[in-house]
Amino acid sequence: MPSLAISTDNVDEDQTRMPRHWDIAFVRRFMLTFGIVSSFFDFMTFGFLIFVAHATAETFQTAWLIESLITELAIVLVVRTRKAFWQSRPSALLVWLTAGTFLVAVATPILPYAAWFGFVPLPLPIMAGLFAITIMYLIASEATKHWFFSGTHAGTRHGKSTHHLSTDPRNRLSHPFPARKAPVADNNKSGHL
Repeated sequence: MPSLAISTDNVDEDQTRMPRHWDIAFVRRFMLTFGIVSSFFDFMTFGFLIFVAHATAETFQTAWLIESLITELAIVLVVRTRKAFWQSRPSALLVWLTAGTFLVAVATPILPYAAWFGFVPLPLPIMAGLFAITIMYLIASEATKHWFFSGTHAGTRHGKSTHHLSTDPRNRLSHPFPARKAPVADNNKSGHL
C-alpha cells in the first residue's frame, strides 16, 4: 500500500534543479550496494530466529513476515532522498500509509485472520529482537547511503558527476539528446527528399 503513495511523494529541491541522464550503471551499483546490506540483515534475522530464539516454524513464519514488512517500510523512507531520512519530509499520504501498514504488520499475529495463515503471537523477546534488528538496518542503510553518494561510488569520474547534465555553460546543451539533421533536397530526384 505505501508504494501506491510514492507517486505523491515530495522530491528534494536539489534533485529537480536540472535534468538528469538515466544511468543504468548507477542504478546497478545502487541495487548491488543496498542488496548486500539487505541480505546481510536477512541472514542476521534468520540467525536470531533459529539460533537465539529457537523459533518454531509458525513463530519463524510470523516473525519473518513482520520483520520483512517493517524493514521494507523503513528502506523506502531511507532511499527516497539523498539527505538523512529525517531531514526530508515525505508526502502525507506516504507517511499515513507507511504508519498504517506498520501497525497492521505488528498487529497481524493477534488479528482474527492470523490463524488462517498459521501466524502465532510472538513472545516479547522476539519482538524486541526484531525491532533491534530493524533499528540496526536503518542505521546501516543510512550510513551506506551517505557513503554511496559521497564520492566515486555515486558514479563520479574525476570529481564530476556522470549522472546529470553538466552545469558548465560551455558544455551545456540545449537538449540532452543530439539533434537530427534536417533532410537535404536531392536535385537529382524531382519531388523527393
